[in-house]
Amino acid sequence: MRSAFDNPRSSPDYRCKQIVQPLHGNATGLEREAFYHQYFGHNKIFLLSAEDMKRIGKDPTKYAHIGEDWGYGDKIYPARLDFTHQMHCIHVLHAMLNPIDYKINATEQGGVTPLVKGHGEHCLWALYDYISCHVSWDVYNYKWLDGFPRPYPDHASQRQCRSRKPLHDFYLENDVSTDARILYVVPQPGDHMHPMTDEQRARDAAIRDAAGGSLLQPDEWLVERRKMFNEAMQHWRDTGEIPRVAPLTPEEVNTAI
Repeated sequence: MRSAFDNPRSSPDYRCKQIVQPLHGNATGLEREAFYHQYFGHNKIFLLSAEDMKRIGKDPTKYAHIGEDWGYGDKIYPARLDFTHQMHCIHVLHAMLNPIDYKINATEQGGVTPLVKGHGEHCLWALYDYISCHVSWDVYNYKWLDGFPRPYPDHASQRQCRSRKPLHDFYLENDVSTDARILYVVPQPGDHMHPMTDEQRARDAAIRDAAGGSLLQPDEWLVERRKMFNEAMQHWRDTGEIPRVAPLTPEEVNTAI
């Protein structure tokens, strides 16, 4: 997918860095939340071309796309960088460990709701999938710790890191998430529909049941989404201007594209 990153600033910036107490491990607070929301860009969207899709091993005919006449040239396939999803997932799991601080709806038994649990299970799978495919020879050692009877694991490591700044800059320069046509895009006749697994269908049904009717059914959700899409398209056709929406908040990410 080199053509999507032609800017030389996107070249990896290798440097050694000692990994110590991470920001996400600190107590919840505005500083840490701002760090996640500013730098990990899970609320942003950029576009790929069909050639980009093929380079990353995807069949472009089987993925969601926007119109070729919308003004973005041959880049018509919405995408996000997986790195931002991984960091988003760490944020989600941290929130599940601190449900009171994050005001997550809890069950009477003290657990989390099926909706929150389903999100967490998805994130665990996503992190496992990435880590198990990127095994490394990184090591950690042991040290003596006063008051501890045996060698204590030292997980502070010297790592050769890549800068996140080029990714952050790329997102800022190529973000199209405020284009309402893209944010609310819906399937068109002839678009490939991937089947939903029975497991996912059952999980989604359980989540809706647990919500007590407060969540829209899939067909109802699509109707509402199509209304917003049609309004955006009508505005564009009438005025020739891109219909804009406010940037997504982190909480709104999963309600749009």
